[in-house]
Amino acid sequence: MSKITFVYPDYEHLGVEYLMAVCIAEGHDVEYVYYRNFYSDFNMRFKPDFDAIAKDIIQKGTEIAAFSCVTDNYQIQLKVAEALKKISPEMICMFGGIHVTAVPGRVIQNDAVDCIALGEADKSIIEFLRGITYKKNKIILPDYQISGIVFKKKSKFIGTFDIPEFPDLDTRPFPYKDPFYRGMPDAQAAYFIITTRGCPYNCSFCFNSSSYFSGKKRERLRRRSVENVISELVWAKEKFSPYSIWFADDCFTTDARWLASFCKEYKSKINLPFACLTHPVHIDREKAFILKNAGCYNVELGVQSLSEEVCRRINRKGDKHHVSRAITWLKEAGILVAVDHMFGLPGDTIEIAEESALFYNEHRPFWITVFWLSYFPKTQITETAREKGLLGQKDIERIEQGKSLYEGYIVTSSLIKNIEQYHSIAFLLNWMPLLPKAFVNLIVKTRFYRILGTKNYFFGVLLPRGIRSFHPRFYRRNHHLKALARLCNEAIQKKISFYQWKKKRI
Repeated sequence: MSKITFVYPDYEHLGVEYLMAVCIAEGHDVEYVYYRNFYSDFNMRFKPDFDAIAKDIIQKGTEIAAFSCVTDNYQIQLKVAEALKKISPEMICMFGGIHVTAVPGRVIQNDAVDCIALGEADKSIIEFLRGITYKKNKIILPDYQISGIVFKKKSKFIGTFDIPEFPDLDTRPFPYKDPFYRGMPDAQAAYFIITTRGCPYNCSFCFNSSSYFSGKKRERLRRRSVENVISELVWAKEKFSPYSIWFADDCFTTDARWLASFCKEYKSKINLPFACLTHPVHIDREKAFILKNAGCYNVELGVQSLSEEVCRRINRKGDKHHVSRAITWLKEAGILVAVDHMFGLPGDTIEIAEESALFYNEHRPFWITVFWLSYFPKTQITETAREKGLLGQKDIERIEQGKSLYEGYIVTSSLIKNIEQYHSIAFLLNWMPLLPKAFVNLIVKTRFYRILGTKNYFFGVLLPRGIRSFHPRFYRRNHHLKALARLCNEAIQKKISFYQWKKKRI
C-alpha cells in the first residue's frame, strides 16, 4: 500500500476529504499537510515558507504528494511542488481539482507535476494506486492507461484527457475530516456537508459551463439519498459535536419531494441549526417554511444580477420577480436571507447597479455579498471575451496559468471600465442593511453615495459584516470570531504581515 499525503491551503475542502476517505478505505496510509496562503473572510494574504512545507511533507514518509487546485491557488500549490521536487526529486507529485480538469494539458507540462487526475477522482485515484508496484523500495508507475488519470513514465505520457465516469454518491465513504480539523480548529464548530454534486445550471462565468459538464442536464446534478445524508449527519453529530450544519450544495432546494422528506428526518434525528445556498427560482412559500421548521436559520441566494438582459447574456435563469418573492417568503418564515451579487458581467452598467441597490434597499436582505467577475479557464464567458477581442492570447495564457491579468488583482479581473464608481456602490451594498431606508434611497438617487466608496477591506466589508454577525440567530458568528482571534494570535506569535487589507477585490 502507498503512503499518500494530500496538500491543501487555507480552507476545508470536501473534495480532498472524500479522496482521503476512499484511499483510507482501500488500505492506503494517508496524511495531510495544511498551510496558510489566503483567508478570504478577512482578506488576509500570507507568505508561505515553501521549503518548510516541503520538508513537512517529506517528514511524513510521503511517497505521493497530492495537490488539489482551484485557479486561485494553482500557482501557490505549484510552488510547493517545485520546492518538494528540489529536496526530493523522486517524490511523485499528483495534481487534480477544477483548474487541472479545465487545462490538463497545460498542467502536466510542468516539470514538478508527475501525474494529473481529471474530474471526480474517487474511483480513478484508487485504480492508479492499485497499479503502482515497488522495486527496491522505489515506486514503479503502471504501464497501462487509467480513465481520468494521465502520468509521465520514461519521458512519455500515459493516459488520455478523458473525464472518468461519475461515481454513485451513496457508495462513497463519509469524508475524512480529522486532519482538516487539526489544522483549522475553528472549522469543527460548523459541519460542512454536500448532498449533491454539480449544478442544474451552466452560467457562462462558472466552471459548470466548461466542457466538463457538456453532458445532458440530468448528469450535471446528482443527489445523495435522504438516508445516506442523515446517516452521515448522525455520525458527524456523535463524533464532532458541531453546533450547526452548513450545506454547501450550489442549489440545495431544487427537488421539493427530496427536501420535504429530508427536512422531516433532519428535524427528528439531527435537530441542529443549519444554513444552505440555493437559486431564487427554487424557493417558494412551502419550501421556506419546510426549511424553517427543520431548523434553517440562513439561506444564501445566488442572485448575481437583477437585470434580465444581463442574465440572458450569461445564460442565467431568473429575474427581479423571482428574487423579490424568494426574499419575501424566506423572511416571512423567519429565515435570515443573504444574497450574492456580481459586478462586471457583460452588459452591466452603473445605472443597473444603482437600480439593484434600490431594489435591495426595498427588500432588505440580511446582508449582501459582493463579487467581481473573474475569467476562469475554459468557461463560456472567457471564450466569448476572447472571440470579441476583450482578451488576447497572452491574457488567456495567464488565466490558464492561474496568474493575474493585472498587478494587485486576485487571479483575473473583469476588465471593468470606470471601476471606481463600482467600488462606491459595492461599499454601499455592504453597509446597506445597517442604514435607514430613506437615507439609502436619497444617496442613490442623488448619487451622493459616490463620495463614500473605499477599497479598504476592513471598512468596506469586514466591519459591516462583523456588526451584522452579532445577530442572535446568526450561528456562524462564533466561527468567525474564533477564526479572527486565532489569526490575530498567529500574527503576534509569527509576526505575519497582513498587507492585504487594502487589496482590490476584483
